[in-house]
Amino acid sequence: MVILLSNIKDTMCFTKRVQIPKVNRVHPKPNLPKFTIDEVIQCHGCYNNFSLEKLKINCAGCDKFFHCKIAGTCYGKNCASEFGNDQVHRLSWCINCVPNIPENKIRKKREDPCICKKCLTD
Repeated sequence: MVILLSNIKDTMCFTKRVQIPKVNRVHPKPNLPKFTIDEVIQCHGCYNNFSLEKLKINCAGCDKFFHCKIAGTCYGKNCASEFGNDQVHRLSWCINCVPNIPENKIRKKREDPCICKKCLTD
């Protein structure tokens, strides 16, 4: 048996592997941005920058912020959702996302009524 093992050693080729040492690196945490109330967002009606206080609506159709070109709040049944203490929230729309009918015109306040395409057809 000893003879067999010695023959195997003579016929096999063993190479010495070079081990690469592992390098442990520590990556610092990135600095998180700080959000404040003095940020500005672009109005997609006039493309001017306004503070968060001056923006009036976030359109339910195009999901953009507006301080002008407001159609109003839809009074249809599809745009109303109840929550909490029987409070009703209604979606606001810009003038570009509502149908072009005389009832829908540019308004100054978000509380003024309008009707969207989905509620108009139902």
